Amino acid sequence: MPAALLAASLFLLLPIGDEALAGAGAPAFEAGGGRLRPPEYVTCDRNRLTSFTGRVVALDRGRDRTTLRMETDEATRESLTIRHPGGDARASFRMAGEPFAEADWAAILPAGRLRAGIRATAWVCADEANPKIDWERPQ
Repeated sequence: MPAALLAASLFLLLPIGDEALAGAGAPAFEAGGGRLRPPEYVTCDRNRLTSFTGRVVALDRGRDRTTLRMETDEATRESLTIRHPGGDARASFRMAGEPFAEADWAAILPAGRLRAGIRATAWVCADEANPKIDWERPQ
């Protein structure tokens, strides 16, 4: 293999540090792991926790449950259900890390329809009944 090609190949295989991945509005990564650092409101043991980040492609708000489907950044499809007998899903939602307000529904469902391209991170704990959904604020 020519030396220039070998050098280029080695350069492409070098890992990028977490600090290079961070930016304004970017998710926080745990040191050296490439794994999302859970926000403070996610109190689940990290060994029992997983997260999915991606585009929400469907949202169905029912009286006792809210279901959403995501196409993740890892090219998987996930379906998540939040059960809320007699209430609503706001207790399990955040907007850009902040508590979800009634007015935030308009950002997600303008004119009653799911906003195209809306994104979220779902935090799913094996020990908890409902995932926590952190919506990205639309631009």
